[in-house]
Amino acid sequence: MKAISTPKQNSNAAVMTALVIIQIILLILCVLFSADIAMAEINSEKPNEAEFDSVPSTNLIVGLFLLLGCLLLVQLYRLVALGSRRRKRSRAVQDRKNRGQANRKRFTAKGRANGSPKEQPNSRAIVRRSAIHTLNLKNHSDLSQDGFVGQTLANPIVIFVETEQGKKVTGVPIRFEVSQGGGMLQNHRSVAWVKTGKKGVAKIGWKMGRQVGPQKLHVSILNDKHKTLEFVSFARPVVSETMLTSENRDEQLLSQNRYKSLN
Repeated sequence: MKAISTPKQNSNAAVMTALVIIQIILLILCVLFSADIAMAEINSEKPNEAEFDSVPSTNLIVGLFLLLGCLLLVQLYRLVALGSRRRKRSRAVQDRKNRGQANRKRFTAKGRANGSPKEQPNSRAIVRRSAIHTLNLKNHSDLSQDGFVGQTLANPIVIFVETEQGKKVTGVPIRFEVSQGGGMLQNHRSVAWVKTGKKGVAKIGWKMGRQVGPQKLHVSILNDKHKTLEFVSFARPVVSETMLTSENRDEQLLSQNRYKSLN
């Protein structure tokens, strides 16, 4: 595992390493100097005088030797402690990374229980992709409706999901996408995800685009091309209010009443 450290930690480690190296060099010099003094005492023609003169020097060198030894031990301890902290920090960072990856892999359904639309799709479903082939996607509302351009359909798009045995399935993400006509869904987007609620039902409102003619809505389970439905609605132009004449009064009143009933 690669250790993760800050520039400040790297600087502290470099300083302590340099101090340890300097102390080791000083210890070596003290040892060599002590050896030179000892050799001088052995080779001296006046042992008693040499011994008397060398006592202060020897004591000083021994003191320096002990002091440098203590400092060296302190620096080594600090180096070991710093390395231990870096390893712990690195393990903590790696643990957080692993937990994040595990959380991303774990599916959390974010749709509401009643099947209202969500702007962001769920990455996985309660029912795994491997089990999608056991589900059936069916329409509850009509596959074809009539509406007016720029207006929401009177009846929402309603589908339900069930197993091959006819059991309704709750918590399955359904993808709704406007594929033709430029309309918008209930979440003011062209794509929405809705989780099936009670009795396996999911529904969404569909607002017609400005294009007169057929408009299409593609519905699928988890964007699976084998589990799809297509709703087609015919968008008609809105009847404008004009002066009524005796010849066209009945026809226009009928159109206006139909428009009001759809809203």
